[in-house]
Amino acid sequence: QERVLDNKTAMLEFFMGERNLYGFLITREDFCLHRLSIEDSRNTVELVNNYIKLISVKSGSRFDGMVASRKLYNILISPFTSHISKAVENLIIVPDGDLLYLPFETLIAGNPPANEDEPARFLIQDFDFSYVPSASSLVYLANRKNTEKRSMDILAVGDPIYQTANLSLSGTGYNKEDIVRDYYFNERFHLDPLRYASEEVHAITGLIRKGRRRMLLKDEA
Repeated sequence: QERVLDNKTAMLEFFMGERNLYGFLITREDFCLHRLSIEDSRNTVELVNNYIKLISVKSGSRFDGMVASRKLYNILISPFTSHISKAVENLIIVPDGDLLYLPFETLIAGNPPANEDEPARFLIQDFDFSYVPSASSLVYLANRKNTEKRSMDILAVGDPIYQTANLSLSGTGYNKEDIVRDYYFNERFHLDPLRYASEEVHAITGLIRKGRRRMLLKDEA
């Protein structure tokens, strides 16, 4: 805990068991476990899936997931809030199962306000979020020593030129990229250029000083 987490960071890990959903909060000096009942675990999975579908559909300027977002906060976050000190600014999420698709930063804390015009407070306003696949991977990254000095700060690749017709592959001499591309064309997939990709690559690499950046565009991509 002390090697990986500082006083401003907490890690919230979830584990989807055979019948129950478990949550673990780990801070530098504390550890907390919360287990949902079988029924609550089942209902939470269903609520998560419905919430993801809800926020994936554009529905005007109003956020339609208010009720579901608050319910998920009360289920997944609220049991641990008393163990999260006010000094914590960074929240590391280790999701599992259907929670892998849940954007925790969109959850809303607290009860609905008396005034409907009062803005909701999303978790992203209280914490900086990051996600890791497992606690062990976080420990590995924290302990890994970078012994090589990198020569660049960014390698940006984008806006490739796609073959406009199949390659009519025969014999040997083609690499796997040619074979995959030929398959797509034979199956009548259309690989159109991504609009503004070049502009985005130039804008991003422009933030890095010369000599520390490289772009691969068009034929080089």
